[in-house]
Amino acid sequence: MKEMMSEVKEIGRTVKSIEEKVEKHEGILSSLSEKVEKSNKTLNGVQRKVNSSSEEVKEVSEKIKYMEERLDKAKERVVDQEARSRRNNLIFHGVPESDREAVVRSILKEKLTEDLPYEVRQARRQLIPEMLEAKRTGKAAWLAYPARLIINGEEVKSVTPRPQPQMTA
Repeated sequence: MKEMMSEVKEIGRTVKSIEEKVEKHEGILSSLSEKVEKSNKTLNGVQRKVNSSSEEVKEVSEKIKYMEERLDKAKERVVDQEARSRRNNLIFHGVPESDREAVVRSILKEKLTEDLPYEVRQARRQLIPEMLEAKRTGKAAWLAYPARLIINGEEVKSVTPRPQPQMTA
């Protein structure tokens, strides 16, 4: 009987030790459970931020694509405008760069004439003396269509072309 009591006491101590260990493990499990829950909340927050960032990246990508398309269209318009601006240019080959302007002016004065109606030519003839005088005094002067005298960028005189009288038979 003493042996049984001794064994019962031993079993009691073992049970108490097991209960202490179980309580200790329950505390650890509870702490781990709290940490897992906290980690899950953090992970959910990170996932929401990733989803939000993905949407923002998609929006920015679409805006970049739109802007690239607009840039391409603008480049096309620039090329078109440049081509249009060069359409009426004359290119002279074989003339040294240093003499080019003088040679071109000489050719233009000698060989090219404007195809103007008789009435406009007559009106311009009235302005030529004043234009030449302005040029002699160092001013920039030219004739503008139909018969306007421009000196230093300002219109100073205009002559209205008059129809030529009809001859009757």
